[in-house]
Amino acid sequence: MLLTLKRAVTIHVSDERGDKLQGAAINIEQVSKDFPFGSAIANTLLGNLPYQNWFAKRFNAAVFENELKWYAIEPDQRQVNYTIADNMLEFIRANQIIARGHNIFWEDPKYTPQWVRDLTGPELQSAVNLRIQSLMNKYKEESIHWDVSNEMLHFDFYEQRLGPNATLHFYEIAHMSDPLATLFMNEFNVVETCNDAIYLEEVLREGFSHPSVNGILLWTALHPNGCYQMCLTDNNFQNLPAGDTVDKLLKEWQTGEVQGQTNEHGSYSFYGFLGEYKMNVKYNNRRVNSTFSLCGGDETKHYNIPL
Repeated sequence: MLLTLKRAVTIHVSDERGDKLQGAAINIEQVSKDFPFGSAIANTLLGNLPYQNWFAKRFNAAVFENELKWYAIEPDQRQVNYTIADNMLEFIRANQIIARGHNIFWEDPKYTPQWVRDLTGPELQSAVNLRIQSLMNKYKEESIHWDVSNEMLHFDFYEQRLGPNATLHFYEIAHMSDPLATLFMNEFNVVETCNDAIYLEEVLREGFSHPSVNGILLWTALHPNGCYQMCLTDNNFQNLPAGDTVDKLLKEWQTGEVQGQTNEHGSYSFYGFLGEYKMNVKYNNRRVNSTFSLCGGDETKHYNIPL
């Protein structure tokens, strides 16, 4: 139910003596959303201001498509290079976007560096430990989430070589490296997949309304030759049908500008999506600007505004 992502708010307006004021004009605007909704990004974003502006205008969450994967960071043993990932994180920080770390290990051997595939036993275990510590110590507390193991339900490269508890060890070391991050096993096609805008809308509505879904990330990083499966925009940043669907839902899932007046009780009430708000209250020649946070809860949130 969408009510889990919204909350009732009552604004109380009074004068300096505490007397309630009827007819005070209230203007409220949501400035950021609590629910993470975003997309994968790739190094094609670097130096591409139109792409950056298009992304930052819509999304508050991001995941790197390939730039943190082992083959991208350390294609040759002990030749570690975080330059591209660092540059992408600068964009993330500058636009107050939350980041999901993807991924520490990919169980598909096809995407595991050749030098790692050549290791066995203690040498492989040592390389695995160094990979976790290097990546997570460098970006400690940068990512709200980490995909520790990728596509484990489809492949088992590390379990075959390090034993059935290999993945458990990954998570233990990762947690010690960054105890504030939530750790995930990432998979594809677990529930359903979609390849058109109409079905995409159905899937997104299902996810957004489900009480156990705490965020949505689309795998729609843009490249000159397209995207993994579905693009939101063309190379000129003109929306494709899927992009129109996403924009429609983003607008629907945000509290629009709220305007009204306090009633005879000096109060004004509304339902708002969770997030950050700014508010302007005016009564005669008196005016107050304020901000407030709307977090989850079943009870009505009350704010008192003295004028």
